[in-house]
Amino acid sequence: MTKIVVMKKILTNNHQTKKMMGARNVPDQTFNRSSLEQRIIVYKLASMYYQDGVKVINDDRIRMLIDNIDFDNQHILTAIKMLEDSSLIDAKTLEQTEFDYNKLFVGPGKVKAPPYESVYRNPKRLLMQQETLAVRNFYRKLGIECKDNGSQPDDHLGLELEFMSYLLHCVLQEQNQQEQISQEQNSQEQILKEQNLQSQYLEVYKEFLEQHILQWVPKHCEQVLENSGSVICRAMALLLKGMMEVENSDRNVFIDLQGGKHDERTMQTF
Repeated sequence: MTKIVVMKKILTNNHQTKKMMGARNVPDQTFNRSSLEQRIIVYKLASMYYQDGVKVINDDRIRMLIDNIDFDNQHILTAIKMLEDSSLIDAKTLEQTEFDYNKLFVGPGKVKAPPYESVYRNPKRLLMQQETLAVRNFYRKLGIECKDNGSQPDDHLGLELEFMSYLLHCVLQEQNQQEQISQEQNSQEQILKEQNLQSQYLEVYKEFLEQHILQWVPKHCEQVLENSGSVICRAMALLLKGMMEVENSDRNVFIDLQGGKHDERTMQTF
């Protein structure tokens, strides 16, 4: 269930982007299409898991991972195999998994692996600290806010991952627009404009990744693995841990977006 709301079109021109990013140059950076689509699948599933619970990890979504994710990372491969095996669990085990999920993330009582950035980055380890406001301000600069504003802190992991997925969707949309313009034989100036928007969205993605996600999500995954006994919760922690390793190794690698058509069926399965 989507929890972020786009209030206006973001990154409409280079001047606006430079102003948001402190007037620094926006580099020409790209990821290949397959890598983008795989990231969207993982981050969208993880976002739903953190916002809506273990019930979203069903056979169809596990099959989506099996069929589409091929990152060369041992934690990711192990996670997908664990999730594939989890499709065989019975009702009692599922109930135990839901109990484990609540113990980790929801409560009642003190949770074992809080899914909030401020808990990991603020010395007081409390909710709704300056780190939360920094995330909210990051969203707002891009014309985004959370539904039911205030009911869930903006630095909840499910929301941050949804934001990441949203930015990557924007990159693919700009790529599709660029291809359409090229097919219609529009001016080179229009094509360059779409390419520039892709770079801008990716720059925002990289900035949020470095300033927020990579600063705390690896620690969160470790806390889940230390305190969880259920296959699904451990598998999702390994999946995210592996993605953080992929992001950390790829964040200075920029590759071509021209590698094939975006498959709308894949993106709509969720």
